[in-house]
This record gives sequence, C-alpha cells and structure tokens, in this order.
Amino acid sequence: MKRTSREEGIALLLSSITFVYFFLPLTLAAYYLVPFRYKNAVLLLTGLIFYSWGEPVYVLLMIFCACLNYAAGIFLDRAGERMRWRKWILGAALAADLIVLCSFKYWGAFTESLASVGVHTAVRHFALPVGITFYTLRCMSYVIDLYRGKFAVCRSIVTFGAFTAMFPLISAGPVVRYSEISEQMERRTISSEKISAGIALFLGGMAKKVILANNIGEIWNQVYNTNTGELSVLSAWLGALAFSFQIYFDFSGYSDMAQGLGKMLGFDFPDNFRMPYTAVSLRDFWSRWHMTLTAWFRSYVYEPLGADTKSRTRWIFNLFVVWLLFGTLHGATLNFIVWGLYFFVMALIEQFWLGKYLEKLPALAASMITFLAVAAGWVIYATGTLGEAVGYFGSLFGAGGSFADKQALSLLAKGGLFFVLCAFFSCNLPARIMKRFRQNRFEIYEIAKPFAQLVVLILCTAYLSASEYNPFLYFQF
Repeated sequence: MKRTSREEGIALLLSSITFVYFFLPLTLAAYYLVPFRYKNAVLLLTGLIFYSWGEPVYVLLMIFCACLNYAAGIFLDRAGERMRWRKWILGAALAADLIVLCSFKYWGAFTESLASVGVHTAVRHFALPVGITFYTLRCMSYVIDLYRGKFAVCRSIVTFGAFTAMFPLISAGPVVRYSEISEQMERRTISSEKISAGIALFLGGMAKKVILANNIGEIWNQVYNTNTGELSVLSAWLGALAFSFQIYFDFSGYSDMAQGLGKMLGFDFPDNFRMPYTAVSLRDFWSRWHMTLTAWFRSYVYEPLGADTKSRTRWIFNLFVVWLLFGTLHGATLNFIVWGLYFFVMALIEQFWLGKYLEKLPALAASMITFLAVAAGWVIYATGTLGEAVGYFGSLFGAGGSFADKQALSLLAKGGLFFVLCAFFSCNLPARIMKRFRQNRFEIYEIAKPFAQLVVLILCTAYLSASEYNPFLYFQF
C-alpha cells in the first residue's frame, strides 16, 4: 500500500483546512441562495471546481465519463424495446467505462509485468486519478439500472453531471447509485432538521478521521517501519489491530462526512458502515462494512452469476469470481488479489465448518474471533508486497522470537488510550448512551449539543494543525 509522505500529508492537511473553512461555507451559501432549479447546476460547478483543485487535468476524464454514460442513457431510451440495440448500447458503455478504469488503474502493473520479461512500452504508467473507481461505478450502475428499467432516463446533462461530480461523493464512499437518489435529484427537501443532522454527522466523521484514525494510524506506521524479524508477537498484533482501527475510522469517517454533507444539501445517502467490528461472523461483517460497495457487487456481479444457486460447485465459483474482482478493484498489486482470495477461503471455511461453532458461542466471543480474522486479512491489504505480508504473518505467530518486548510496551504506553477509544467507538455503546441521555435529559442535550460540536471542530482543527501525519487510505481508490 502506498505510504503517505510528509509532503503529501501536509498537502492533505492544507486541503482539509481549506475545504472546511473556505470551500464548504461558500458552496453551501451559493447552494442555499439560488432557486431550486439552479441547485443541480451549483452542485455540478462546485463538484468540478473541487475536483480540479487536486486534479486539474483529470477533471476532463470525469467529464468524459459523465458525457459518455449520459449519452448511453439517451440512446437506451431511444432504442425502446429493441433488445438487440439495447444490449449493444449497454455493452459499449460498460466496455468504455471498464477500459477507462482499467487503463488508469492497472496499466502500470501490466507494463511492470511486461518489463520483467524484457518487453518495454512507451508509456510505463498513468497517474491514478482521485476517486476514479467511485465515479466509474456510479456511472456504470446508472446505465445498468436504466437498461433494467428501474427508472426513467435522465434527460438533463446538468442533473446527470451533478450526480457524477457531486463533491461529497467524488473521493470517498458511499457508492451511491442513481436509482437510490433519482427522485432526490429532481425534488428534495432542505430543512433546518436535515442541516442540523448533517452538521452532526459531518463533525462526527471528521472526529473519527482526525482524532481516532490519524492517531491510531501512527501506531501502525511505527510497527510497519520495523523489520518484521525484530517484531514480537504482541507488537505485530498491536500493529495489525491499529491498522484495522485506522482503516475503519478513516473510511467510515469520510463516509459519515459525505452523508452529513448530503443531508446539508437535502439528500439522504445510504449508510456505508454499521458497526462492522461487532459482527459475529465474516458474512455478517461484509453485510456491515462498505455496504454500498457490497450491494453494488451483489447487484451487478453476484446476482447475474446466479447468486446462491443450489449447485455447490457453481456457488463456490460465483463466490470466487466476486472475491477475485473485489480484491482486484482495490488495487493493482498481487497483495490485493490475495487479500480478496483470503476472504474467499475464509468464507468457505466459515460456510462448511467454522460457522456452526460461531453460532453456538456468545456474541462477544464470536465478534472477537471475527475481528481477529479480519485484522489478519488487513495485514495482507496494508503491507507493500506479498513478501512483506508473509513476513508480517510470521511475526504474528512468533517468527520474531519473542512474545513481548520494549517496543510493545512502548506502543501500549503511547497508544493505549487510543486503542481503548477506538474499541469503545467501534461498538454501539456510545449511541445507546447518547440515546438514553437524549431521552432523559432532552433540554440539557439540546443546549449542550452545539457547544459539543464546537469543541469537536476546535479539537479537529488543533490536531490537523499540530500533526504532519494525515493520510487518506482511500485517496486513490
């Protein structure tokens, strides 16, 4: 996995502060002031400006994808009931989307493979555009669902462009499908209740990212930069747990921020995470983690393959294809493919053996076993090469030669508080406490809420200003 350099961290820091204190207030002000018929135009314009901020050239690529899939939708509508033409249009649109995505995402790995056998190409690699996977999947879902007749064609290029380039969804999840917000693109309600809920979601997501993910991520960064032969078992597991918490709070934090911004704009985006580390099985985990991407794969890959067919062999094949593509989608290196296949193998083990034992265990024990299995999988995802992953797995199970050492004790002393905080906010206990407090002390809750939000904003700003470590793990998904 790509390491975030000091320069990149500072760049992300400046972008984050500029976004929160400059771009976002101006965008919301313009959006609220214009009549409703111009709001989609504001979304399109601000989305293009926001994307151009970091990708001044590749904004043209996003515009191309939007125009391509908009045109495919118009042609599908004009084709009417002529199924042959509809299939050709759908196939051409999906092929073009996949060519764009694969060219930028996998060309570098492909040329490296060719170079290893002595074949060299003029173009060795392309810089990976930010968020290309997110907006490509959104565009593909539009064309597929339109072909399936789930909604009427979008005839406004401005509306479809706003859907493609909407700034809360450009560089992070959830993967929102047009069918989920088609009515909202034409009619949506902006209310003080929605804006208030959106602010709370946005600040909560920001706290997840800045306070929890960044701080626990420094623990992982320290362990990762240690020679695996020198890692004790405890240090290795602390590192694996730290990355597990980091990627969860990093990505779910950005998803909450996107949902919060959506509510401020009048949208209701689907949930993307639902306490995944409380899952009692791997199947349960993947129904809670990055739920919009899981739903995308179910709708457009798993179900067309036959889903849960009665044939065991066919079901295993379907599952293999889904996990192979799922891993490949996350990155071009062998690590990501093996990461996907790891969960394929674990799914088979759970289905045919382990699942019946997990069902008999108390929920807490089943959750802990599931979490450790997921954390081991994140090691494959997080390490730079497959060799590093193998070496790290060795350290997890004692290859470093000791169970605990000074580094492990130092990590616990330095990051113990953040491990506790991450574990606490990974379960539903905080929500239950807040719900009960709101029910029993409603007036105090309403008075304290804005002050608490102000404190969160100040803390996040202070952390951003004081730290140079500000990675975004899904920055180039």
